[in-house]
Amino acid sequence: MSVRSTIVKSVFEMILVGVGVFLGMAADQWRTDQQHKTEAIEALRRFKVELENNRAAVANVKDYHVTLRGEIIKYLDPKVDRKTVSLRMSGIQPVTFEHTAWDLAIATQWLAEIDPKIAFELTRVYGMQQAYAAQTSGILQALYLRPPEGDLVAFLQSLKVYYDDVIGYEPALLEMYAAVLPMIDSALRD
Repeated sequence: MSVRSTIVKSVFEMILVGVGVFLGMAADQWRTDQQHKTEAIEALRRFKVELENNRAAVANVKDYHVTLRGEIIKYLDPKVDRKTVSLRMSGIQPVTFEHTAWDLAIATQWLAEIDPKIAFELTRVYGMQQAYAAQTSGILQALYLRPPEGDLVAFLQSLKVYYDDVIGYEPALLEMYAAVLPMIDSALRD
């Protein structure tokens, strides 16, 4: 065998090895991309269910909060005889938001696999839900520290402040759900 044929054979073998390595890396990248796409779709499905449940929870209590806040305002009005005010309270009825899909997406970094516009809107929604939950936590702590039996007026003043915030959060959340859910539906159809 000549030196030239040995060199040609060696170059040919190196090219074959290089092509094989390139094809293997391309296949691995394709598999990884497909896995990320599957994970993103699954995360979007979880977000859709979770946000639909949260939207229903907000919608279920929104009117109650507005009505109760109005009754509290009337009750606290010094010009009104409190005996004439109907204050019908069936608990505080805060929303307890589901956030498992969000927590899982953050822990697994699936949020990075989702369309950036959707990820941004999801971050806004979950941030607003978190702010609402923080307000709820505060009023519940106040309830245990200063129960209504001790000083009803002080309790109702605190509750009014809570509802002042909550009745602002709830319509904003409903609008956010109305914006992000169609985006998720569209991404799931693609």
